[in-house]
Amino acid sequence: MNKANQQFSEKQLSINVSDEVSARLDNFFDEDNMLLEASCSAHEANNNLVNFGY
Repeated sequence: MNKANQQFSEKQLSINVSDEVSARLDNFFDEDNMLLEASCSAHEANNNLVNFGY
């Protein structure tokens, strides 16, 4: 493989890796947000019960 092809391949590989990392980070933050929303909803439900005197 000549040097130009090798450099192109390495760049392509690093682009693929960074896309994969970005996708995984997006999924990670989505899951985090879902947990955060669930936790806020549970907290609100708890506050509502307290407000109604339960």
